[in-house]
Amino acid sequence: RIKRRMALRLFGLAVDASVEEDPMKTNPKRCACFTVGALLVAAVSASIHPLVAQTELVVNGDFSQDLTRWEHLVSVPPEGNSISVVDVGGNPVLQMSVNALEGNGTGWHVQAWQTDGALNGLSPSTTYRLRFRARASVERPLYIEVNQYNYPDLYFYLGLRVEPTIGTTWQNYEITFRTVDDTPENPWPDPATYFKLVLAAGQALGTVWLDDISLQETPPS
Repeated sequence: RIKRRMALRLFGLAVDASVEEDPMKTNPKRCACFTVGALLVAAVSASIHPLVAQTELVVNGDFSQDLTRWEHLVSVPPEGNSISVVDVGGNPVLQMSVNALEGNGTGWHVQAWQTDGALNGLSPSTTYRLRFRARASVERPLYIEVNQYNYPDLYFYLGLRVEPTIGTTWQNYEITFRTVDDTPENPWPDPATYFKLVLAAGQALGTVWLDDISLQETPPS
């Protein structure tokens, strides 16, 4: 058997290819062409599906910085209702406690939202994935949406409005959604008009704990 080394250049990359010949059984030209063809296919495949780092749009989603970059509201009735970061087994988590309802319950009366401006980078007609861990003191709903306050139309919903049921044990939740085709531009440099990820719990009694909140564009398939 005879080994030969071939210097190839594919898409500007220098590649060393080794071709092993058997003078009795192998046609060296066919072997070399097969090797070059395999390398060419691999290079084309890599160019079609490049490795792209996914940008995280939620800041402090693990609450390691307390409520930094998170706003929250506890409206009527405020007695016994609260939003805070608490320690659970040495791990900080968001706690949303609802012990009193107004009437039949109003979700936004106990809510937290992210308004750091990172979500302003949401693109129209694009698929995103929201992930988080959660549990509740009793099985109950949690309302989640992505919106923009856009005067005079008030709230403009950007493709995510869901109300998953949160169970009484820690579980991983994953929600995939597609943004609307006509995502509006931010009309003013005002945090009030930033795109917001909103978590609302005021519609039902009970406490919800959340952690590891993440929002990223889904990678291409």
